[in-house]
Amino acid sequence: MPEGGVLITCEHARPDVPRSVQLGLDEGLARSCLAYEPGAMELAQILAMRLGAPLVMGQVSRLVVDLSLAETHPECVPDVLRDTPIPGNLALTDEQRAGRIAVFHRPYRRAVLEEIEEITSQGRCVHVSVHTFSPAQDGVSPDLEVQVCYDPARLGEQCWGTRILAALRDARFEVRAHCTGRRRVEQRGEPAQAGCSAWLRDRYDDDAYAGLELKLSRGMSPERQQRAVWVASNALRTATSEGAPCC
Repeated sequence: MPEGGVLITCEHARPDVPRSVQLGLDEGLARSCLAYEPGAMELAQILAMRLGAPLVMGQVSRLVVDLSLAETHPECVPDVLRDTPIPGNLALTDEQRAGRIAVFHRPYRRAVLEEIEEITSQGRCVHVSVHTFSPAQDGVSPDLEVQVCYDPARLGEQCWGTRILAALRDARFEVRAHCTGRRRVEQRGEPAQAGCSAWLRDRYDDDAYAGLELKLSRGMSPERQQRAVWVASNALRTATSEGAPCC
């Protein structure tokens, strides 16, 4: 990329629960896919390594605090997740919730901002947040392998998002674009998006920031997941080395 650079993040990387936090769940549930997105951390590491990009990863379970949600979101410290009550969170006072956000949520967001500020001091930041998903839990086709999420109203995001989608389709992956921009979400009558990219779009103009989410199905084998990441990294590298002429 002639100016600026790429940032990789992974909000739901680990299921770890600090000793100071008591969730009131058995070990199996506390370390299940309720707590994190299996495989996302490893895939984010591969993507960052292939692009030579900085990587910011969450270090705590999303049952402790959901780093993908704004701190004002009612589910940032979830009482219930996928119909599973979190007893330790239900017992929290407002002051205790605020303290948990201050200790675990704000430092993560601060670390992301610091990386973006460094990149945008030289040009546009292309931010890719890596996730994994379960088709059955998310109510999508079991054949869907990769979702690329972006706001098509922002030219930079449309440019990189369509490049990645085209490359994955050419490599015979079952893919889908998911439009996460505020305008599209409101038109569909869906709840407002509260992810990390949505928060950052409010802070940076299109010419400074492009935020995408790369979501890979856990129904794929690890080898096929890695293949999808390789294809996406090649598409990103090609587009950025050309200075993203479609933008």
